[in-house]
Amino acid sequence: MPANYRPIILRFIILLAVLSCVGSVLWSLWFETLLLHLGQGKHLFAILELGGFFVCVLGVGCMAYSASIIVRNTNLLFANPRYQTNMQIVRHRKQYPSESVREARKDNLRLLWSAWCPGFPWMALGWLIFAIGGWLIRLAEGRLLYW
Repeated sequence: MPANYRPIILRFIILLAVLSCVGSVLWSLWFETLLLHLGQGKHLFAILELGGFFVCVLGVGCMAYSASIIVRNTNLLFANPRYQTNMQIVRHRKQYPSESVREARKDNLRLLWSAWCPGFPWMALGWLIFAIGGWLIRLAEGRLLYW
């Protein structure tokens, strides 16, 4: 098989895995949750379950977007010459004064923090949205308390 088919096959396998996961979740949502509520005539509970599910999916999407921002910025940071210079100082710390090594580590931590900060608000928003979706699902199940 030619080498240029490998990425296509890998993408196809990943797509099948994602579709099977999403399909199994939707199958479970329909047959194990929504049909029970609809069969008992609890239409409001079914709407709350469905709404909570999609709100949770939106929260997971925000968290995935946050993760993509953090990974992208971290990869860009690794190509930064200042970061690479600091890493060389830290790797060969026996050849440099301890103050230089300490400053290189602090500078790299500052660079990492500045690379990760843009993703943190999206992560917090995703967790908040996910918590609201979980609350809606718990409301539909009639269990608002966690004990």
